Amino acid sequence: MSDLTGQQRLRRTLLGSYKRVDVDVALAELRLTIRHLENDLTSARESVAALDQELRDARVELDSRRARELEIDQAFQAAQSRVREIEQAAEARASAIVAEAEEQASRTRSDAYSNKETIGAQVEELLALRDSLVQSLRGVIRDFDFAVERVERGDSVFAGEPAYEGDEAAPGAALEPTGEHGKRAYGAEDGDLFQERVELDAGPFHDFASLSAFERSLAHLPKVEDVYVRRLTGERALIEITLAEPIALVEAMRDFLPQELEIEQLERGRLAVTLLAASAAGAS
Repeated sequence: MSDLTGQQRLRRTLLGSYKRVDVDVALAELRLTIRHLENDLTSARESVAALDQELRDARVELDSRRARELEIDQAFQAAQSRVREIEQAAEARASAIVAEAEEQASRTRSDAYSNKETIGAQVEELLALRDSLVQSLRGVIRDFDFAVERVERGDSVFAGEPAYEGDEAAPGAALEPTGEHGKRAYGAEDGDLFQERVELDAGPFHDFASLSAFERSLAHLPKVEDVYVRRLTGERALIEITLAEPIALVEAMRDFLPQELEIEQLERGRLAVTLLAASAAGAS
């Protein structure tokens, strides 16, 4: 449009050529038009470069999400495999126990009292096996939840897990009091009695192995019937403890657990503690 306008403004002189002023104006308009086009071209190139960078960032994010999904899937497959192994072992053990009980029953039919005691023992063993299976399945679920949480934080699922101090304690083994003369220095709150069910908020746990070891240590405390980890948030766990009878739980924990405790909160039926590292406890 500017070219046509410029051409229309060109006026001829008496000799038939165009006037110089009109030619200069037309050339100026053409230069301005070219400059506008160059600016538009530069803006278009910048937009293309920005879109290209966004595309590269989107591809990097997609690859990262795919890698995380793969890690979660691998953790889930490992958890399923562990569940199947536990179920198969439990079924085989249960079948062996039932077969042994039937054989014992067939050999001791003449002695009803002896037969009753034998069957009772077999039933108790089956119940203990059931409880062990339930605890193992809970551990698998917590392990999978912990793996998913590590993936969501961007950590590796298969990182090495250092052992907890009490990890070598065998199930049912009696724990010995620790500290100087078998006792640690107590505060006034250590003698408070806790009834039946206690909600324990404890931490930090840097990996699942340390949490599992702490759970087993709690299960070995006197008068403790059951320990159940309800959830793991960050590095702290919410644990439900079932007691056979009222006990001074804090005192028992200070006596038998391998780590020092720092009481954060103590209420009726609820206790929050921080586990101090062995080095820090020794220095204090």
